[in-house]
Amino acid sequence: GVKLKNKGRVAPGIRVWGMELAGKTYEEALELLIEKMPEVKVEIVCPGAGKGGTDYRLVTEEAFFEIDTKKTTENLQKAGASVSLWEWLYYSITGKGAEKRECGVELSEKEGYFPKLLQTCAREICRGAKDATVTWTEKGLTVTESQTGYGLDVGQSMRDAQALSEQVKHKLRENRAEGLVVRLAVKGAAMEPRLTTEQAKHCNTKLAEFSTSYAGAGAGRAQNIAVGAKHLQ
Repeated sequence: GVKLKNKGRVAPGIRVWGMELAGKTYEEALELLIEKMPEVKVEIVCPGAGKGGTDYRLVTEEAFFEIDTKKTTENLQKAGASVSLWEWLYYSITGKGAEKRECGVELSEKEGYFPKLLQTCAREICRGAKDATVTWTEKGLTVTESQTGYGLDVGQSMRDAQALSEQVKHKLRENRAEGLVVRLAVKGAAMEPRLTTEQAKHCNTKLAEFSTSYAGAGAGRAQNIAVGAKHLQ
């Protein structure tokens, strides 16, 4: 009779994150857990990818976990199944659980959370390498500086993110770790230009020079000159 009366409610002595949930409906228990969900900061670090070779950092406080209500309810039900009739009677008289039982919270990562963060990182730090250029003018040699590119290893970074996610879920399953900061070091690599500024500065000798005029030239000659000039670039 006591069990039937409390059907659909959390059994005596069941605790989650140190909170006593006995007597609450499963819906009430889940609402409380969602309300008490700890804040978790995520910091993504990419060594050497920032300006001037500094470490790039992206910090977000947007929650990337949410409570899996179905699995957490199942955990509460399984924990309650081991509560004896005597414990139910004790609870009905005293309002307290005779024995404490810790129950874990099941968490799930918000869909697309880490791919979205990595896309933001890629937009901010990924860039193509830019070759230096050499231009001859009447005043002499002009060199346009090269630029080192940077590429992000998205595949490896995603694998590292998933592994980190599992570690955090395991940590939070039974411990409400308030103020947790999760750091993910993403993988990337510099991409060197084919012609650097220093290499271009050594192009200081003009080997040849040629000029011609299009005046009175036919379409065929103009095309031949254009094609030939491309091979000299």
